[in-house]
Amino acid sequence: MTRHTLRIGEEVRPSAVWTVEVRASRTRTGRPTRCGRLLHRERTNNVILDGGGALMAKQLGGQTPLFAIGLAAGQSNQVAVAAQTGLIDERFRGAITSAIPAGRSITFRFFMGTQQGNGFTYAEVALVTSLTKGGANDIAINRAVVAPIAKNDAKTITYACTVTF
Repeated sequence: MTRHTLRIGEEVRPSAVWTVEVRASRTRTGRPTRCGRLLHRERTNNVILDGGGALMAKQLGGQTPLFAIGLAAGQSNQVAVAAQTGLIDERFRGAITSAIPAGRSITFRFFMGTQQGNGFTYAEVALVTSLTKGGANDIAINRAVVAPIAKNDAKTITYACTVTF
């Protein structure tokens, strides 16, 4: 294990990695499953947005009850930068399927089924604090640009974001 000693003034930021899996839809007894043929798998880094970093600082100080409850997906492939306040071309929001802490990390998962988010080509994704876009408590925590995924009812998408502190 490598240790790194911080110099005075050196910045420490949480990091996050997104994993995206696209599968061909398969049904058992008429219900979609998550175990169809793998069409695409990708791992990519992301940017913790300024609003997300400020939110994490407030959480550590006990100043806010807000936390990641949803995933937003959009169509823009514009490069992610920390000053952005959300997705560029958001088209979908949904509740996180699971949040699993492990050591200094937490992994958020979201499953987009065959009947969700169809008709769009998703290329950006973010963790969000609200299931309603634009509300008073709507903060995008991070943003990643991924390979474009044309979503239809023949595909499911599993998004996973692991944030490490």
